[in-house]
Amino acid sequence: MPARKAPKPAAPDKPATPAGSAAPAGPEPAPRPAAQPAKPGAQLDPKARAIGERVKEHLQTLYGTSVRQVLVFGDHARGAAGPDSVLDIAAVVDDTLIPRDVERTLEDLLFDVLMEDRELASAIVLHEGQFRDYASPLIMRLKDEGVAV
Repeated sequence: MPARKAPKPAAPDKPATPAGSAAPAGPEPAPRPAAQPAKPGAQLDPKARAIGERVKEHLQTLYGTSVRQVLVFGDHARGAAGPDSVLDIAAVVDDTLIPRDVERTLEDLLFDVLMEDRELASAIVLHEGQFRDYASPLIMRLKDEGVAV
């Protein structure tokens, strides 16, 4: 059995490509800019802001200072909401709370929002450490476009 050839050493600015695989086409994508903190007071339509504040008040009543911030993100934060847009809300809590348990406390409130305000809203709850330290696409989007209420 003949010996396999080792891949050729890569140029200093390019990673090595295993034998038989194609090199990536085109230039490398530009690095994503560092995420900015949530924008307090950025423009939100009054209805989205009121619902976000309602969620924040509900959570602070239950959990006090363990609720670090509440953000509106997605179409409403970008000013691109249409009639079929969902109001996306994220809550950042300290590590003493269990995010799924906090989300469950929002189910009835979000149903009331749907019935009373005719606004479909969804909520996600994240630990403060996740929000601060992780770079998942969702968290990067929250940091880039989230509007603090």
